[in-house]
Amino acid sequence: MPNESGLCYKCQNKFYTAVVDTCTNCGATTACGGFKLCPKCAKKKNKCAFCGGQLDAIKPPTPPDARLVWLVSLNHDGRQPTEGREAILAKTGEAVDTFKSSLADLLAQQHQPAAAIEILNEMRALGIVVIRCTTSLATAVGKMQGVHAVAENE
Repeated sequence: MPNESGLCYKCQNKFYTAVVDTCTNCGATTACGGFKLCPKCAKKKNKCAFCGGQLDAIKPPTPPDARLVWLVSLNHDGRQPTEGREAILAKTGEAVDTFKSSLADLLAQQHQPAAAIEILNEMRALGIVVIRCTTSLATAVGKMQGVHAVAENE
């Protein structure tokens, strides 16, 4: 059964821009600039609005110890329009530094070695860190103070 968002299992938990576009099928507004179809047409055609894959495809089970890549979006107070670019970048960078220093505490609480979470990339200006770890650790990361969202990056 297709979901209401018009996205397949691979695309459901990704981050998308708030920019809208036009459905290539009916001309209605899409939910994101990268989406090819509106949710209604996606469901009607049983195609993912973003990638065009089959909507009702079942996600294969992931082994519990598989290390996947995750995008971690951090909370920061740097979006006030009255502040300059440098102040905003300082706050997003500070959010990244705080997150990284908190990872050691999380790993100790989870009884995991330091190598259990690998930092692959830091997008300091956006307040985003790309990590590789198991699903259970990613879930724990999502509950950390200062974390806005965690999404699998396939």
